[in-house]
Amino acid sequence: MCGRAERPSSREIMLEMKALGQYEFKLNEEFPEHKNLAPSLGIPVITQNEPDLVKLAHWGVIPSYSKEFKSSYSTFNAKCENLYTLNTWKPLIEKKHCVVVVKSFYEWNYDDPIKKLGKHIYRIHSAGSSLTFMAGLYESWVDKSTGEIKQSATIITNPANELMARIHNTKERMPAFLSVNNFMDWINPEIDIAQRIKLIEPVRNEFLEAVEIEGIG
Repeated sequence: MCGRAERPSSREIMLEMKALGQYEFKLNEEFPEHKNLAPSLGIPVITQNEPDLVKLAHWGVIPSYSKEFKSSYSTFNAKCENLYTLNTWKPLIEKKHCVVVVKSFYEWNYDDPIKKLGKHIYRIHSAGSSLTFMAGLYESWVDKSTGEIKQSATIITNPANELMARIHNTKERMPAFLSVNNFMDWINPEIDIAQRIKLIEPVRNEFLEAVEIEGIG
């Protein structure tokens, strides 16, 4: 599960992407950092249909058939086990991949996970990197009154590794992480879908750094 994230500013993303030296990206809008990004807000993504563009998408997939542009609690994460079985994800898994770009995300740990007592907040990110890349899916929704196309996205989640199971001890889930070396492969349609699915297998503990913090700014 991933329900809070730290969004980098558009300037930070462009600088860090340039430092990687492998890809060139452009922006369709400037946006500020957000220390405590919640679902329904704009989350940075790179989509399969526009792989050279970093843009904001509504966090929480809104199916194309929805009458209004409003997501539900159940669509900001997509369990990897359900990608081929749930009607929400089946139309997207073959052709609408996206990379979600954040600085970090937050999870809550409890001394008593059953009663959710004794809360601790952890900030988690990819080790040795200023950006954290996550595998996601996106959808396009058309406003029939204006013709405007709006995009929304979800973060795919996996069963937690040992580190994340200790931290996220209520759900024991974690995002499907991508590395700085392979994140663009997730949105490359020339790579067989079976090979791309292998990219989102749960990462090892050492892939992540986690620090307990006092609160979220």
